[in-house]
This record gives sequence, C-alpha cells and structure tokens, in this order.
Amino acid sequence: MKAKIIQTAAFFLATLLTLDAATAFAEEPESESALSAKAATSAEQEDSKKAKAEKKEHVGRLTLNEFLLAGVAPGVREEEIRQACGKPLYGDCEIMVFANGLVAEFDDEHPGIVEELVVAKPGTKVRTPAGLNPGMAESEIERQYGRADKMSENPLYTAYTYYSTDGSLKMKFTAKDGVILKIKCERA
Repeated sequence: MKAKIIQTAAFFLATLLTLDAATAFAEEPESESALSAKAATSAEQEDSKKAKAEKKEHVGRLTLNEFLLAGVAPGVREEEIRQACGKPLYGDCEIMVFANGLVAEFDDEHPGIVEELVVAKPGTKVRTPAGLNPGMAESEIERQYGRADKMSENPLYTAYTYYSTDGSLKMKFTAKDGVILKIKCERA
C-alpha cells in the first residue's frame, strides 16, 4: 500500500511537472517572439535615428555648383569630362588621368558615370569654383568656404570636408604643413 501511495504521488507530481512544463513551453515562444518583435522594433527605431542623424551630418551649406573641379562634378558622363578636359593621358573603364592633373574615377555600378574627381598636382590649372588648387595655402580653405562641416587631424595631414546642401556630394581638402595637398570631390 505504501508503494502504491508513493507511485500515485509520483504520478501526480510528474503530471503536475509535465503540465507546468507544457504551459511554460507554450508560453515561451510567445514571449520570445514578443521579445524578438520588441527588439526588432527597437533596432529599427535606433537605425532610423542613426540614419536621420547621419543625414543631418551630411547636409552642408555649399551649393552643387561649388563641387566642380575643372568645370565638372561627380555624376557627369564620360563624354562630358572628355569635353571639359580633353583626351585623357590614361584611361580605362575605372579611371582616367588628364594632362591638367585631374583624375576621374568611374562608378562600378554605373559604367561611364564619374564617381570621384581628384587633383593632387601642385600648381595645376584645375581649381575649385572658389579658385583653390593643390599648392595653395591651407588658410585659403576656410577663407573661401568657411568652417568645414567635418574636420579631422592626425600627424600626417588635416582633412577639411564640406557637404552639399542636399547631402549628395562632398569635397575633401587634404593639407599638410600649411599647404593644400589634394582636393577630392565625390558622391556622399
């Protein structure tokens, strides 16, 4: 009889534990999915906040016309840059180097479209609309364009970055020892 009571108690306890575990198991996916949904919503909200902050960071005060080098800007077609700069000294589907010192890099996803323009040849005739070119005094950057939207300094150089009013273009001046070394215009 004692054995039967122990056996019944064990069966009753096992049934309670099974029911308790089944209830917990049935509730767990809901709570996990609810947590997952909350985490996803929270992550989406965080991404949205970051995107808005990033977009604000990349909106400057310069007009699109101020992002020209040698009369062209990122986004022009290969034909347009050839008209403005002449026949390239070197050219392929990725890059063109012109006699005036301008280097054009093409967009991998949109062949024939200029993605980036760089000039790093001191004294070149390639200038920004404000008249800046490599070899000029670093102080001219802020004198012509005002305070940079973004500035970074390290032991090798100082970089001044300016963004267009719509955030689509950026222009970066690299300077060292008080002299402009390179000017780069590209899509932001």
